[in-house]
Amino acid sequence: MQLRATLGYLAYPANGASLILIALTSILISVGWWARIFGAPLMIIMLTWFLKYGLVMVEHIAWQVEGKPVLSVEMLNPVEQKKSFVLLIVVVVFSFMIVGARSLLGNVGGTIVGLAAVALLPAAVAVQTVSDCARRGFNVRAWIAVIRWLRFDYARLLVGIVIVWLLAIVLLLGPPSEMLPLFIRVAIVMFGWLSVLALLGGAILERRLADPDDTPLEKVEREVSPEDTERRREHQLDSIYGEWRSGAQKNAWLTLMRFVEGSNDPIGELRWLHERVLRWHQPTLSTRIAQELVPRLLTVSRYGEAIATTRRQLQEDSDYHPSTADETLRMVRVARDGGDRSTARTLLRNFPRFFPGDPLQPVADDLVRDLEG
Repeated sequence: MQLRATLGYLAYPANGASLILIALTSILISVGWWARIFGAPLMIIMLTWFLKYGLVMVEHIAWQVEGKPVLSVEMLNPVEQKKSFVLLIVVVVFSFMIVGARSLLGNVGGTIVGLAAVALLPAAVAVQTVSDCARRGFNVRAWIAVIRWLRFDYARLLVGIVIVWLLAIVLLLGPPSEMLPLFIRVAIVMFGWLSVLALLGGAILERRLADPDDTPLEKVEREVSPEDTERRREHQLDSIYGEWRSGAQKNAWLTLMRFVEGSNDPIGELRWLHERVLRWHQPTLSTRIAQELVPRLLTVSRYGEAIATTRRQLQEDSDYHPSTADETLRMVRVARDGGDRSTARTLLRNFPRFFPGDPLQPVADDLVRDLEG
């Protein structure tokens, strides 16, 4: 790994999402520390969130996920915290081992155990990032395999971690502890930790690209269950609904289309959204969704569904019409040929009002005569 690339990875957390998370987490951990035993749950929650974000950051960099990592609402769900809890347990176990070794073997023994713990921690993070099972984070053999695979880049990681640990000791226990507020000291340590994790992600990425056939880290894509899909859709719909009701309709539509275009099944997402929005009795939004959905259905020859969607939207909004004159006439023909002449006539009734002076007006007039015949 080149020096320039190393510096780039170390500076990676200097982005808006990371800095906001660091600020929020450091403040709440400081509040928990001030509250002593009553603040312990708050500190544990914030630490698990922070560790989860670190795992997401490693994944984003190592597998070149588009965009900067963001700690979403779904990721804060307790069910999603298994990996960060395991990582927190690993850190706690290492800490107890260091304290125990120091008590039994003196400072030298504690130092040796501490160095061993520091050496294994990045490997534990790497294994936990790609694993589909949180318990695999305890697999020491997998840790060793990662260390062997990363080779000299792993030594750079260790140097970074040692620097972060020394920084933490100085800031939390040294002279700066009397001058800097606790949340500032915690924030600096957190930034250093994320920098090391970004360096870990960069090391994994470069080794993967250099030798893709010789990697112990195979990212497992968890199969998305119907429940997960429904939960994701409901969360996205809440955002769209909030923006739409607050008057930010343009933003709501942009959010909706990002959701649709980012899906592997845009038609399926639009179909689901149309069904749900019809229950809101918001004809303006449901009409826009239908105008987006119906042409896609026609493109893939789902004529029956296109007719049914058009019919349902006309029941909700009698002024519904496709976005363009050409799409309207195509839908008229499909409805006529599909035996739904009533829907075809309804679409043609207001053609002059929606598309005044359109060159296709003579074609529309011919279709009117055909439907009346």
